[in-house]
Amino acid sequence: RIDRMGVAVPDQVTAPELDGREQEPWLIVEGLRLDPEDESAICVSTVHISRDFAAIAPDLKSHTGAIYSLIEERFGVQVADVEQHISALHMPAEAARALGLSRKVWAVRVVRLYRDGDGRLMLVSVNYHPADRFTYTMHLKREGRGFG
Repeated sequence: RIDRMGVAVPDQVTAPELDGREQEPWLIVEGLRLDPEDESAICVSTVHISRDFAAIAPDLKSHTGAIYSLIEERFGVQVADVEQHISALHMPAEAARALGLSRKVWAVRVVRLYRDGDGRLMLVSVNYHPADRFTYTMHLKREGRGFG
């Protein structure tokens, strides 16, 4: 569910993630990711979309699915690399309020940076999950001598 959307220079919390482009305006989309079965809140999500792709704004309210896939479809580009950072911290006040939780609750912050084949940053998503509702699973399969 999208609660707010507009073009702005990102806040200082997200700025370090923006590859030196923190002073540029980005299309910023804020809202809640909801469980499709019962509409319960999964996490608070903020997505920073490069202004190169800001023309997707009118389509976002009705789009279901990943924002990067809409960018790929509309602009004929492809995400080639996704970098993910996962950290634990106390839930930020705004995120706690949006989720109806105490500020004292622990959160898992998941930041994903999406880049094209030239390494250009296309979008950055910042998500705050209540820690007691978050599970991260990774499967490593041995191929040849190492894990890949």
